[in-house]
Amino acid sequence: MRIAVVTNAYPPNARGGAGQIAATLVELWREAGHEVRVWETYASWLSRGVLVRLFGHLFIDRKAASFVPEILSWKPDVVVTHNLTGVGLGTGKTLQENGIRWLHLLHDVQLFEPSGQLREDRVTSWQRFWVERRRPIFGVPNLTISPTQWLLDAHARRGFVFATTQVIPNPAPIIEVEDRDQKKTDAWLYVGRLSEDKGADLILDLAKSLPDESFVCIGDGELRTALDHQKNVYCLGALSREEVQVWMKKSFALLMPSRLQENQPTVIVEAFTHHLPVIASPCGGVPETLGEAGIVAELNLTSWQSACQKMLEEHERWTYRAQQRAAHFERISIAEAWARLLEDK
Repeated sequence: MRIAVVTNAYPPNARGGAGQIAATLVELWREAGHEVRVWETYASWLSRGVLVRLFGHLFIDRKAASFVPEILSWKPDVVVTHNLTGVGLGTGKTLQENGIRWLHLLHDVQLFEPSGQLREDRVTSWQRFWVERRRPIFGVPNLTISPTQWLLDAHARRGFVFATTQVIPNPAPIIEVEDRDQKKTDAWLYVGRLSEDKGADLILDLAKSLPDESFVCIGDGELRTALDHQKNVYCLGALSREEVQVWMKKSFALLMPSRLQENQPTVIVEAFTHHLPVIASPCGGVPETLGEAGIVAELNLTSWQSACQKMLEEHERWTYRAQQRAAHFERISIAEAWARLLEDK
């Protein structure tokens, strides 16, 4: 089968979760014997000022991608689109109108919130404006796949309803990690931007309140200096994915206190592959992703102190549940699910 993949993020040009998921699926399909080609583009206006970005979202992004004729000449059996912001929101619809079956994979809230970031899960007139403007341009995929039911419901509540949907979790990326001769540490691990919206300030407060515990922070951001000055916090800066995996392999638990309405954070899925239990915020699709493999804690210091204490007392049980949860994201089961969707006419 010929599979055309269209995305605005793909390695090595993108290091975020959406790009890594796209690459992992491409790898799975090629392993299964499919012929896969990737079309990627990123609009320069997305990194410009607010007014330029607004103009781009309103007018430039209405069209289909310039490479649509190239895809049509390749004659794929199916096109799988990821985030189309900056690519051209009409790309999938145009290919579909030319007889190609279209599958769209949701990653976040970009279709109704152009920034892709949602602080509060409440419906606003701003979001409804974008839904009314984008829905006819975007079209109706033959099938829309989401890693969580939460994300599908979030679109539906704002009027962006898809005809046919399926919930399939994102596959955990397979990364070859050197088996280093290092003992498992008792450090609490944080991976992400060191910013208030990602909850790095809560990590700082937690470290201050638990001076006998060690905290390792991977990432960079405006709170880096404050975290560096805390004696039991060790900031390592931005590391490669392989280096992150090494720290996951030897850490005590992963902390993810994000205030954003996250969909299915890749960092949590990757933690499961190392049987690493997680303490996370109750935002977006995080509780759905976490299942019983960790603790959901409200975004206040008292709740996180209690969650850490509970994890310290019952770490073996939480580790076992993380191991069980890892099976939910295994490549084999997810590859089989996608195979059925690709072959369905």
